[in-house]
Amino acid sequence: MKRSFLFILISCISLINLSFADTSTVQAYQLNNGLTVLVKPDHRAPVAIFEIWYHVGSADESDGTTGISHFLEHMMFRGTTQYPDGQFAKIIAANGGEENAFTTSDYTGYYEKMSADKLPLSFQLESDRMQHLLLDPQAVTTEHQVIMEERRMRIDDDPMSFAYERFLAAAYLNNPYQHPTIGWMGDMQQLNRQDLEAWYHEWYVPNNATIVVVGDVDPNQVYQLAQKYFGPIPSQALPQRKSFVSSPPVGEKQVIVNQEARVPALFMGFNVPVVITDKTAWEPYALIVLATALDNDDSSILDKALIRDQQVAAGVNVGYQAFSRYDNLFSIVSVPSQGSDVDQLQAAIWAQLNKMKQTPLTAAELQKVKFQLYSQEVYSQDSLINQADELGSFASVGLPWQLSQTYLQNINSVTAAQVQEVAKRYLTQNNLTTTILSPQPGLDVNQAFTPSVSQPDLSELS
Repeated sequence: MKRSFLFILISCISLINLSFADTSTVQAYQLNNGLTVLVKPDHRAPVAIFEIWYHVGSADESDGTTGISHFLEHMMFRGTTQYPDGQFAKIIAANGGEENAFTTSDYTGYYEKMSADKLPLSFQLESDRMQHLLLDPQAVTTEHQVIMEERRMRIDDDPMSFAYERFLAAAYLNNPYQHPTIGWMGDMQQLNRQDLEAWYHEWYVPNNATIVVVGDVDPNQVYQLAQKYFGPIPSQALPQRKSFVSSPPVGEKQVIVNQEARVPALFMGFNVPVVITDKTAWEPYALIVLATALDNDDSSILDKALIRDQQVAAGVNVGYQAFSRYDNLFSIVSVPSQGSDVDQLQAAIWAQLNKMKQTPLTAAELQKVKFQLYSQEVYSQDSLINQADELGSFASVGLPWQLSQTYLQNINSVTAAQVQEVAKRYLTQNNLTTTILSPQPGLDVNQAFTPSVSQPDLSELS
């Protein structure tokens, strides 16, 4: 006899609860200087990942200095008084490790992945560049050109990313996320060594950082390493980060981006709360379920209706980030199919959104979406980096790291009525920002081309 889908789902939930019992093994420490250290043992292999998260990103930048967080991220690899330019990467490579960094709107992070016995090396190197960054003038000049060329390649010469950047700038009316992580070109051109030095000394301090270590480690030994290498670094007063209240929606905002492009594209964004700003405790999780129902695989609502049935879209992608510092967007990025246009595509999307408002998900549809979210979360735990990123990202935006323990419980508690309610409340014309990428002459439109319809990643990875 075949087992019912519900039986399988309940079984999976039980397995998931067992899997996530290991989250309770996370050990949290705080040094006297304010540095937070989170350690999660995972003894499946003799490796460990070290991450240090600085709680500062492009959302903290002001007009005229956008891109400074990303610029400083680049300079962190250009040498300290103890380790000259290039030595950091060479030392990590010589010890069989991997290293990289990333900058987002909310935080800037650095990580190394090596055999567990090499963990002291990460503490030594990272504590050194928290204190003794060189900022050599010639290296600053060189890296300044690198980041501007990076912007030209990733944004200015990429029609989808260029349009997406303008879309975000319009959608985040008085929200710091309107600043692109890489920075506006005019601001980037005037950034200098003094700007970098000020940003480094203001934000790169222990009381504005979280260290996360996941792998084949002993928590007490990790704590001792943190005390040895970071404990002597003094804390200092941080710049005041003032809160803000999102402006209420007063009508649809529309942007037309005229660019040399092979195909048009449609960007739709609805301003929504996130976990840290929500007052209900359930809306962000209902929005996560809604986004997954609309677009997660070929059988999702928008994929099935727009691509397979009506054939008005070449691709569609729904995005929502519930775990950020400020209110975020529920966004839909789509490209019309050949023979269709943006107006037809937008009408088809609205038809599906209105169905969501009128008719709640069935029990089977809701169970399917929850199962997909459970599976994604469980499989993500196979990666040390994913485990560390989950802890570090929560801590860096001001959320309790323990949220990783209750995430699936919160998803499981979402009802079909709640999904319908957030669709009605937020997916409205009055709360909408629309951006249309309008192709202009200059490219061979007959050239074979497969459009990318993923949410463009405007965070910066070195």
